[in-house]
Amino acid sequence: MLQNDYIHINDLVEKVKNNDTNALWELFDFYKPVINICVNKVHQKYTSVEREDLFSECIFVLKDLCSKFDSEKSYFSLQKEVYIIYVEQMQSFLE
Repeated sequence: MLQNDYIHINDLVEKVKNNDTNALWELFDFYKPVINICVNKVHQKYTSVEREDLFSECIFVLKDLCSKFDSEKSYFSLQKEVYIIYVEQMQSFLE
């Protein structure tokens, strides 16, 4: 089952690289719990920014992460390392 999830996620990432917006939103929904954590962390630092605005920026960050992903190296995942990059990129959008 877990292997199938990784394969499905990688397929979605490849579709996102080819500008498939439905795949991007499906990926966004899959990672929504992680995205919520990122939004909360950034919102703690930038309290004047609305959470909805942060969520809007997240879709651009997610697309950027997909474009940089190399499936030859590993599976796509928003694990700890990517989470840190994700938060840093969200913060850079705000500065």
